[in-house]
Amino acid sequence: DPEGNRPNTIDPVLIDLAVPGGWASLFSETGKFNFPFRSGGADLSSNLVKINFWSVPKINGGQLPVVYWKLNFSRWRWIFPLATVIGEVLLERFPDGDLRVFEIRTRKREITGWHNTVLRPFLTANILADAIKSARPQWEQSPSLKALVAHLLNENTLTARTLKSEHFGISFQTQSGYLDILPDFGDPQLVKDLLKETPFQSVGSILWKSNGTQVTFAASTLSSYSIVPKQYDAGMLQVDDVSCRRCHKDGGRQIGDYYDDLIAYGELWGEDEIFSWHPFETKMFVNAQGEVQNFNDDNRRLRPDFASAGLVVTYNPSLHPSSLYKEIPRDWTYHPINKKSNPK
Repeated sequence: DPEGNRPNTIDPVLIDLAVPGGWASLFSETGKFNFPFRSGGADLSSNLVKINFWSVPKINGGQLPVVYWKLNFSRWRWIFPLATVIGEVLLERFPDGDLRVFEIRTRKREITGWHNTVLRPFLTANILADAIKSARPQWEQSPSLKALVAHLLNENTLTARTLKSEHFGISFQTQSGYLDILPDFGDPQLVKDLLKETPFQSVGSILWKSNGTQVTFAASTLSSYSIVPKQYDAGMLQVDDVSCRRCHKDGGRQIGDYYDDLIAYGELWGEDEIFSWHPFETKMFVNAQGEVQNFNDDNRRLRPDFASAGLVVTYNPSLHPSSLYKEIPRDWTYHPINKKSNPK
C-alpha cells in the first residue's frame, strides 16, 4: 500500500484517482498545499518569490547533523539539533522583473520547540511615512505620495478581514482581524530604493498600526509596487512562537485526518515542525521532464550530498543526547495505515 509522502501528492492526475474531491482538495498549485500550509500570510500573493535556507549548528568545531529513523517500514522521522536555524527570504517580484527582499523569517531550534523571528525594513506605518518624507523631500507635490503618507498617519484605515481554511480547518480555525491596505506609491523607484537601502529589524511584538481594539501586524496592498507583495495577509498573523506553531505543529500529519474518505495514504510535508526541509533526493520523484517516477515503490532516498557531508545521519541515542536532540511533544499521534490520528 502507498505510504508516506509519495508522488501521488505531487501529480494532479494520480491524486485525482486517490482523493475524492481531487487534487485541488490538497493543493493550490503543483507542489504547494492549500492555506494554511503554503506561505503564511502570502497564500494569495502572486508576485512572491521565496528562498529557503538552513544554517547548520556547530559544537566544538564540528557540525551537528539532522538525525533520522523510520517507522512502519517507510515512514521517515527526523529531529533537528539544538540551535539549528531554518529560514526563508521573501522577495517581491515587480512588473519589470526586478526583485527586492521585503521580509526574512527564521525559526531557531530550542530544546523544547522553535523560536520565531521576523525581520522587516519598516516596523510601523509611522516609520514608513518618515522614510518616504526623508527620501522624497518634495513628497507633498506628488498626489500619490501625499495620499500614501496621509494613509500611513491615519489610524482609521484598517479593513476587516477573515482568514479561513476551506481544506485544513482542523489545523487553522477561522480568524478575524484587520489589514492596512496601502495605496499605490506612484513611484516605483522609491519602493525599490527603500527596500534595498533600509536596514531590516526584528518585528518582535511591535504593531504595524492600531486603532483601539483594531490592530494589524504588517502592511498589505493591492498595488504592484509596494513594500509588500499584492494581497499580503501577514497583518492578520501575530509574530510569536504560539501563533506560528498553530500550523507548524502539523508537519508530517496524516492527510487522512482532514479527509475521511481518503483512499491513498500520505501526510503533510515536513517533520519536526518544519515544512520546507526534507532529506530526500528529489530526482527519485520527478525526472527532468516533470514525470513522476516509481509510483508503486517507496522511492525515497537520502540526498547523497547531505549523506556524504554527514549532515543527515541515522539516529543513535548514545551518540545524539537529549540535551541536543529532543522530540517536540505533539498534539496528535501517528497512526498505522488506514487508521486515523489520535488527537490529544
